Amino acid sequence: MRKIIKKVSIVIPAFNEEKLIARCLKSLCEQTMKREEYEIIVVNNNSTDKTEEIAKKYADKVIFEKRQGQLFARQTGFEVAEAEIILRTDADCIVPKNWVKKGYNFLHKNKKIVAVSGFYYPDNNDFGLIYFSWFTIQYKTIIYKITEKVEWLTSSCSGIKKSAFLKIGGFDLKQDVVIEDQLGIGYRLNKVGKVAFDKDWFVWTSPRRVVARKNSGLKEFMNDYLLYQIYNNFYFYLFKKRPRKIYGKGWENIRENE
Repeated sequence: MRKIIKKVSIVIPAFNEEKLIARCLKSLCEQTMKREEYEIIVVNNNSTDKTEEIAKKYADKVIFEKRQGQLFARQTGFEVAEAEIILRTDADCIVPKNWVKKGYNFLHKNKKIVAVSGFYYPDNNDFGLIYFSWFTIQYKTIIYKITEKVEWLTSSCSGIKKSAFLKIGGFDLKQDVVIEDQLGIGYRLNKVGKVAFDKDWFVWTSPRRVVARKNSGLKEFMNDYLLYQIYNNFYFYLFKKRPRKIYGKGWENIRENE
């Protein structure tokens, strides 16, 4: 029997995601693109719960990565991806039914584009979070129309051509994950082709990180979002270098706060 060549590979890093990964994988299995035309790759990053057991029920490949961290997991997933077009999302996300086909069509039809970024909405009805997401999408849309350039590749909703990914050497595994996962990879991809933004391509994602920070108190919220993330992103935008570490704990595991 002739093997069907996959049009799309979807890479999902996962560390102790037993509570949320099933809904993510179910949504990826129920797509408008034929299931045999795309593969789902879950990278188990040292999970100690039932993440791998659940993933094997839905994914085509479940790969183990012992080096702890999102960048290592994503790198491993991209390396084993079979298709030229690789889409990425996170284990706490839910994707619309046309998500795979839409991401594929965008990159397949635009030969000069090497990557595309979408965005995310919270998977609850918190008005503040929904408004913030909407405002950010409008802001990025305006910036893209003015500059015709994108450096921020949303980690939960983006697509990259594997040939371009290999050309830049993949992820910088020595970089701060807050920077490299979205800004660093996007900046380097711009050197080998065009990176686009599609405001109508999105996922729904768990707001657990924001909720955990808010529940930890104003000081923790300020340290993480206003000092650590915004400062690091601003530093990179200005100097295109790895930011200096300042206040904030960074991107640590917050699952125990769910």
